[in-house]
Amino acid sequence: MASLHAMRKAQRARGPATIMAIGTANPPNLYEQSTYPDYYFRVTNSEHMQELKHKFQRICEKTMVKRRYLYLTEEILKERPKLCSYMEPSFDDRQDIVVEEVPKLAKEAATKAIKEWGRSMSDITHLVFCSISGIDMPGADYRLAKLLGLPLSVNRIMLYSQACHMGAAMLRIAKDLAENNKGARVLVVSCEITVLSFRGPDEHDFQALAGQAGIAKMVSIDAFRKAQRPQGPATIMAIGTANPPNLYEQSTFPDFYFRVTNSDHMPELKDKFRRICGKTMIKKRYIDLTEEVLKQKPGMCSYMDPSFDERQEIVVEEVPRLAKEAAAKAIKEWGRDKSEITHLVFCSTSGIDMPGADYRLVKLLGLPLSRSSSARIQSKASRIPSSR
Repeated sequence: MASLHAMRKAQRARGPATIMAIGTANPPNLYEQSTYPDYYFRVTNSEHMQELKHKFQRICEKTMVKRRYLYLTEEILKERPKLCSYMEPSFDDRQDIVVEEVPKLAKEAATKAIKEWGRSMSDITHLVFCSISGIDMPGADYRLAKLLGLPLSVNRIMLYSQACHMGAAMLRIAKDLAENNKGARVLVVSCEITVLSFRGPDEHDFQALAGQAGIAKMVSIDAFRKAQRPQGPATIMAIGTANPPNLYEQSTFPDFYFRVTNSDHMPELKDKFRRICGKTMIKKRYIDLTEEVLKQKPGMCSYMDPSFDERQEIVVEEVPRLAKEAAAKAIKEWGRDKSEITHLVFCSTSGIDMPGADYRLVKLLGLPLSRSSSARIQSKASRIPSSR
């Protein structure tokens, strides 16, 4: 056992895997999101479905996407009309396209990543490729290796049909390869053109909103990373807190809550809520909402009325403002200039918007956009029944 352990230790790389370079590529045809519904319903011969088109327009507006890159053009769809139908058999037509075009788009992204990496293509030892587009033998990994001119001795892993989590899956595999094989240099490629799923609209389904792009990464052990890493553990240098402006005593909160939600006719439920409040051990409760705001937005007081837009309008503006107040206190206690901040991590269950709350906070604090690297962590929001 000791000799086996020594052998495996000798085979492993020293240090964690690192993403050394990233390259991206998009299909050649660019469409503005604002005009995409017109294009989609025109090419699929669905202009007679006006109600469905209006619904699709609303969906497109709420996605916050500005531009859409597609492989499919009007000419291709005229040549292959079955792709525009929701139910007609069209697998062969779709397969003919993706088998050829997915590796080409992947090559474009991979070439950019390898160029940024700055080393020879012959130094690549492993290729990990994932896509939900097309299943073929030899696979897209083999075709990509041929297009790049990689030697066939390169170790290849092809992942098909892993859906939306495949990006994480391939990075996990690349990390394992890089850290457990000394000298491994892994080219990781993900590519989608979603031709397999594009089809005409149906009353219950739209198959035309998935993204199309290629992305490639070089993953290896960086010999220079160790010198770049700081010595010692991270330390919390300062803390700042902030509360919404409206303070309510916990003992009177049940009265306020049932009054503003027009629920005083539910005395049994009110007594139960009062007992719950009494057992929480909370003394004071800070809330952004006031009685005046709730009178202006009565949908928020209902359990079932649609009110997502009203809630979203409030949190998109107010969450960054409250965050700014807390952040300003932390920066003041820290005692250094805010221009020295290099990263911002923001998390919230309130609101999903683009640009996000992290960007809005950067603007409110006056952080330089060119120097602050912002990473947003968006927690999964709790279910709010009234926003259905």
